[in-house]
Amino acid sequence: MREGLTINGKNLSDHLEAKNQPKAIESIESLAKQKDIARTLEEKDVLKVHELIFSGLYNILQNLLALVCSHISLFLLYDLG
Repeated sequence: MREGLTINGKNLSDHLEAKNQPKAIESIESLAKQKDIARTLEEKDVLKVHELIFSGLYNILQNLLALVCSHISLFLLYDLG
């Protein structure tokens, strides 16, 4: 699923990165405009940008995992029943 192709032959990860990039850039610009000039970029800031870029991918992978688990459960119930 993660390497599956989307429109224009791009993989899902690349597609979501491009789709979510404006949110990440907006977040970085907001950090840059803060009045506290002495403020440095912290790990939490980098993680927030990463979360913004990959948020859609994590949701898709969570849904896919739930679907696979439910299919396995149904298979086991059918096989044991």
